[in-house]
Amino acid sequence: MAEDELNRALSEMQESLVKNCTIENGSFYLNSKGQLSAVQTVEIRNWSKLLPLVEKTLGLFYKHSAQNDEADADQVAHYERVRQGWKFFNIKGNAFETKYPGTQAEFDETFSAHGRKKMKEAGIHVSCENDTIVLRFGKSGDTITKLAMGPFQKSYRANLHEHLKGKQPIEETLDVEKAAKKFLR
Repeated sequence: MAEDELNRALSEMQESLVKNCTIENGSFYLNSKGQLSAVQTVEIRNWSKLLPLVEKTLGLFYKHSAQNDEADADQVAHYERVRQGWKFFNIKGNAFETKYPGTQAEFDETFSAHGRKKMKEAGIHVSCENDTIVLRFGKSGDTITKLAMGPFQKSYRANLHEHLKGKQPIEETLDVEKAAKKFLR
């Protein structure tokens, strides 16, 4: 029964996310090394409606995990915090913070030193504080919150670059401010 409740909440949350999220592929450009790169923008609308659904779904996830026959002491403790009114998200202006119950060991397993370094470069602070995994980005006074994600793979292959030549416009460089203004139009 708890699993059905979790699945219904997950479906409702996913449906709302699809309705309130737009992902657009931007232009191709050459980075400072002459490698083909691209821009993608993500817009999420109606946070005030979406976040309560995410909070509910996460709470049910922790409940389901704690009630599983194979639940360990950490999972039960995490659910107890949720049951007592834990809030996963805090938004103040354009500052976004999300917190999850989690031990230092769970944090270390989830976020490698290299991964934390990459997240910091992207503008995301990640830490474990008092058995709480915390991710923060943006500042309350910011007009725009930006996350700059790098490549997901370390290797680079030029095959797509050759394929796109003459078929797709490729800018020599990326004018970040111009791209941002175009997105925020």
